[in-house]
Formats: sequence, C-alpha cells, structure tokens
Amino acid sequence: MSDDKRFSLSDDSGFELMPSFEEDPNFSVSGDAVSSEPASVASDFNTDSSPAEDMFSFSDNWEIAATKRVDVNMLPEDEQLRVSRRDPSGQKSKRARKKRFPKWAKSLIWVGLMALVIILLSTTIITVAQDVYGLGKGTPGDPREIEIYVDKGDTLYDVIEALGEEDIIKSSLICKAYIKLKKPDTTIQYGLHVFKDTMGYEDIFAELRTQTEFKDVVNITIKEGLSIDEIALKLQEKGVCDASEFIYAIRNEEYESDLFASAPINQKIYYRLEGYIYPDTYQFYSNSTGKMVVQKMLDRMEEMFTLEMRQAAANMGWSWHDVLTLASIVEEEANGLSDAEKQKVAAVFINRLNWTTEPKFLGSDPTVVYSKTHGDATMFYNTYANGYEGLPPGPICSPTQSSIKAVLEYNRNFDYYYFYSSEGKIYYSKTYKEHQAIIKKYS
Repeated sequence: MSDDKRFSLSDDSGFELMPSFEEDPNFSVSGDAVSSEPASVASDFNTDSSPAEDMFSFSDNWEIAATKRVDVNMLPEDEQLRVSRRDPSGQKSKRARKKRFPKWAKSLIWVGLMALVIILLSTTIITVAQDVYGLGKGTPGDPREIEIYVDKGDTLYDVIEALGEEDIIKSSLICKAYIKLKKPDTTIQYGLHVFKDTMGYEDIFAELRTQTEFKDVVNITIKEGLSIDEIALKLQEKGVCDASEFIYAIRNEEYESDLFASAPINQKIYYRLEGYIYPDTYQFYSNSTGKMVVQKMLDRMEEMFTLEMRQAAANMGWSWHDVLTLASIVEEEANGLSDAEKQKVAAVFINRLNWTTEPKFLGSDPTVVYSKTHGDATMFYNTYANGYEGLPPGPICSPTQSSIKAVLEYNRNFDYYYFYSSEGKIYYSKTYKEHQAIIKKYS
C-alpha cells in the first residue's frame, strides 16, 4: 500500500482494513464520529465486547472506527490509559479535574503557624522572666506599694494569692511552680509587710522573712462633704497617718488611677485631688503611709464612678472633673435630701450655666465658704456676682455617688433658676423677684 493510506485493523474480532477518508467516497466525518457506507463495515463492529469510546486514534496513523462498542482490552496500553481517563462524553473525569492545593500556600500556612508558636513561647518566657526576676515590672523610679497583713494561720500560698490579686505577682501558678522546683527559703514572719510591684520572687520571699511590727487595724469613716483638710485631720486623729504626710501625698505623689490621670493641673486649683477622695468607711493599718491611704481612697472613687457614669458624662460633653465639681456643690447644697431633690438642685445650676440672657453665676454659698476658708489662693472658687462665672476651678468637697448621679441624671424638664433651703426643705423659683419673696417669707 502507498504511504498516504491509513488502514483500520483486521483480525478475528471483525475489524476490517479501511482506506483513508480522503480516498474513499463512502466515508464521511461528522464531529468525532467516523462512519461509512456500506453498512457491512459497521456490521463487522457489532461485537459483544465491553464498552469503550466510539473512536480511538493511534499515534501510528492507524484508526479504529466503530459505530457501536469496542473492547478496550484489545487496545495498546497507552491507548487504554488514555481511554480510562475519559468519560463517555470525551471529557476529563471529575477526579482528573480536581485542583490540588498549591505547595506555596501550604508553605505559607506552616510559616504562619511556626511564627505563632514562636510568639506564644516568647510571650511566655518574657512573662516568666518578669515575674521571677522582676525584670521590667512596674515603674522602677516610682514603684507602686501595697500593704499586706500576714496573720497567724496564713500560709505561703494564701500570701501568694493575695499578691496575685494586687498584681504584685503576675501568675500565682508560676510562683508555686518556682517554689516546688527551686525550694527557696519561704519562712514567714507574721505582721504587716510592704510589697512593691517591681519585686521578683526572691525579693518577695525576703520581705516575708523580715521581722515586722504588729499594727492595729483602724476603721475610719470619711463622711460626705468633707474637704481634704478635714479628711487629713480625721486620719491623724485615728492614728492612720500624719495630716501633713496625707497633704503631701495629695499634692505631690503620682497614682495609678484613670481618674487621677484625668484631674487637671491648674494653678487655680487648690488641691488637685479635692473631690476625688470618696466618702466611705475604710480599714487601714495604724501608721500607714500617706500615699497608700490616698491610693486606697482613689481606688474606691474609681469603683463608684462607674463606666456607665463616665459615658453619661461624655454624652453631656462634660469631663469627669466638671461632673465632680458640680456634684460637690450639690452635695453641700442638698446634703441629706432625696435623690430626686438633688436632681432638681443640679438642674437649677445647669440651667444657670446655660443662661443666655444673664451672667452665668452659680451663686452657691458653699463655694464662698470654701474660698474664705482657704484664703486668697481660692478666690476663683467664689461663684457669686462679685466672683467668677461658670463652674469653680475644682470640687469643694468629697461628693457621694448619689450627688454624682444627680448631675448626670438631672431633671431636664425642671426650668427653675433659683432655690432657697430652709429647715431641710428647698423652695424653687423661676425669677429673681419670686426668689426674693421666698427668702423674705422663710428666712
């Protein structure tokens, strides 16, 4: 045969030699199928073999044309493999179409996981080092100090838990593990001990081994409406600390407190922390330091001036300092009265602060008393007509939570501008003329 001819196989299976399509007019091509007339060719392919594709092309220019089915096992191995990877429609199987996860993505995930593990390990190592050796703990130049009274019957683990609550020890579990592994001298001397937030474990154990004096526990009540000077004298009378030491701590020490950080530094303010000492019953040890006493009182104010209250102040457009300032005036003007009455008093002062037709004088008698008591340094606290408009520079006493809430929740529908109190009752008026008539009637 000539080289330009292509033939089909012919063997016992019924396949016949076929001329190429170009020279046999009886062959036609339609799509992927190969057909031929006469029908004798097609009939020879009518076998009972297993299913296969309708057409297969060999690389040697041989073709098998079948109008029905062909036994795949009769094909060469490379053609069997090619056929097995196709479905009857001639498309790749689903398994063949499945995409593999890119190797670079897998590598990226492994790198990310390793980085996360390294970060976690580094954080743990730093935490342990800080706790064990005191590295980077607290503020070395100005450490925070706390007092813990170790009573008879208290165990070392009791002390560790107490130090953990005060954040002197970062992890009580790490500390306990350190004790079991290193077995340090953990002898405890009962009494009052002072700890700093810069201490490592050995420093803490050394403090616990130090002989200390037993101190009396002092209960003291700071009443609402007291000023810093009055509180200082009260503390000294009870043996908590010297009045001068308390005043020094008020004026000069730094404290860990959001409220303290918000307190403005202003030359017109007599005591920066006036009004920031919460009136309450406290328990101190005798002969405590002034700084520890102030810190404890600030912490209490921090608890009572809740996050919700601070948000309410922000919604009013007021600072915490402004709220405490007006609350201290309300405390003095409406001391002992109901919360509803305090809200009315607060409304009167806020209405005056919003005056557009009159000068914004609060006209509060307690501000005048505070100004006279503390001399010329407090002249800016006078809120009468011969004084200064608006709020005074700062609070004049320690307000209660109810007075603070009265400012934040003042009666917004109470459009009065004057009030006069007499024998535990307050009389309100809208005009100065009405106010003068009430004073004349009840004074």
